[in-house]
Amino acid sequence: MSLTDSLRSATYNPEAEKQMQVEREKAEKVRQEIQKWLDDYTKAYLDNFASKSYWPKWTLTTMDKLIKDTNKWLSSNSKATEVEYKAKLDALRKEAQSILEKNIYLFSISCYAKVMKFMIGEFERKKLLNAKERAQYKEYADEVEAFNTKLSKQTDPDFAEMKIFAAQFTKKVEDFSKPRGIWDQQDTLLRTAFFNPEKFEADFKTLETQAEAAQAVEDKKFSFQRFTKKVTGTAGSVIGSLLYLTFCLVIGMMAANQAIGREPKYRILYFIYGAIFAPFLVFYYIYLWFNDKSPKIYTMLPITQMKAETTIGKFLLFPFAYTEDKTARDLMVEFLTESAEMVGKKFDPKSLGSLGQQVETITENLKNLAADTKEAVEETAKAAEQALPKLNALRVNA
Repeated sequence: MSLTDSLRSATYNPEAEKQMQVEREKAEKVRQEIQKWLDDYTKAYLDNFASKSYWPKWTLTTMDKLIKDTNKWLSSNSKATEVEYKAKLDALRKEAQSILEKNIYLFSISCYAKVMKFMIGEFERKKLLNAKERAQYKEYADEVEAFNTKLSKQTDPDFAEMKIFAAQFTKKVEDFSKPRGIWDQQDTLLRTAFFNPEKFEADFKTLETQAEAAQAVEDKKFSFQRFTKKVTGTAGSVIGSLLYLTFCLVIGMMAANQAIGREPKYRILYFIYGAIFAPFLVFYYIYLWFNDKSPKIYTMLPITQMKAETTIGKFLLFPFAYTEDKTARDLMVEFLTESAEMVGKKFDPKSLGSLGQQVETITENLKNLAADTKEAVEETAKAAEQALPKLNALRVNA
């Protein structure tokens, strides 16, 4: 007899073995209960939820997670006791009930949002409410839509919050709708949604199709109110765009005039960036205005002092032509002085001629510089041509 057999024989207790077998059977029985519950729950999930797009996303993901977690727990706890299995089964039932209760409110709130959004169009088309009442109803629709959006982003919605909101919101909408005769249709749709979601989806699609067809017919008819509303909306958009464009141009103009002491290319850049960043720079220029430091305005974009002779020329140059004054000259002198000091030199203000003439003769100066350079190069080439034979003779004699 082996040592193991000897030990087993010495420690063998028939009563203990029998009791252990009974415990294992009890535990297995509860384990099978869990498995049956899980199979039924999975079937209900697949039949009633998984393939239906209208259930809230939280419900689908939470039920699916419960099924996966339970399967994983069963596979890793094959030796659990009867007590542990019973505790797990109770916990699963409570969790499933919690998911179901939350789903009722999640689904009802999502249906409310969908139905009320549809009803707004119906009221508008059928003229069932006046403008003030429609605006009030739209506030309710926006409220439930916002709450529904908030719930859709949560991983574990608060049951008490949903329950309180649903009760209060239903009462509020009912009190508003019943006296105005608009309760029946939306109430019928909501009841259908709760008791027969598939029928609700089918009915809702039919209603949407009918509403679209009716609206298409209505759109073909001339409506002075609709025409006025469209014209007003378009005019508002155009005026709003023009006002914003004007605002940007004004800020760009102030930036360009503030740079009057710099070269024209800088004024152009200041104008562009001022217009682009107008919503931010406006606070800076308000600050300057309150402190009596606003830039002097010469013209919209001061870049030249040319004077046109013809009417068309004057018209075209008007936004760009300006007349130099002491302020402009002082700013230019200040800028050139600071620039010279930065490179270790000095600037003599007396050497600054007319700003306008300087700007307008840049091209001529560049041409003269190019001509002088060309002449110098030609003279150097002639001198080299004359010196080359002499150099060659020196090299040969050497």
